[in-house]
Amino acid sequence: MKIVVVFGEDTKASHTRFVQIINGVKRKGFQLIRLGKKDSLINSLRTNTLFPGAILYVHDDATKISDKELSWLLENHTQHESSLLMYHKNSLNQTFLKKLPSNVKKEEFKITKTVFNMLDNLYPGNSKTAIKMLHQAFETENPEFVFALIAKQFRDLYWVMVGEETLDYPAWRKNKLLVTSKKFTEKKLKKIIEKLAEIDYKSKTSDVNTKLLLDMLLMEALE
Repeated sequence: MKIVVVFGEDTKASHTRFVQIINGVKRKGFQLIRLGKKDSLINSLRTNTLFPGAILYVHDDATKISDKELSWLLENHTQHESSLLMYHKNSLNQTFLKKLPSNVKKEEFKITKTVFNMLDNLYPGNSKTAIKMLHQAFETENPEFVFALIAKQFRDLYWVMVGEETLDYPAWRKNKLLVTSKKFTEKKLKKIIEKLAEIDYKSKTSDVNTKLLLDMLLMEALE
């Protein structure tokens, strides 16, 4: 069985690749079988078919595959001629990856260190450094992509502040967000998110300078 897992913090790039693979196998005439949360990977792969080599099983969230299913896959994947594509819209830890067969093709899409550093510096009292790093990020990344990451960062900071237990992130990342969120008030984060929503609307409905608007936002929000 050919197994591919696509994942990474650069969700736009990873999802584009995920869709690209699906469209590619469709053009080759493969049968596509999507597996939902309630579908058993084991039962699906055990199902007899006339053309076992022309099936692509697709799972939209690799982390929802149970340990039992992963163990079964590890022991039985060589007995199947079909293909399996797994996707996760974030990073995958080594604990999960080690449960997969050794011949799995891993396609990881990372965010550059420059962008990560910029996101880590989005907190009150740090506007000068944050804006400097924002400009550095613009040198290598699309402004719309940078905007999306900043919006997601502030959304996550608010989320971890009001509903930590519902945020499905690795412990290290959740703890990092918790530390940063404590530098804000809930009211402050709400206001920033509202401002970001305004910028998003303007960027999609009029000819505005997204870079300038982000500059102004961070200058005001992180002063």
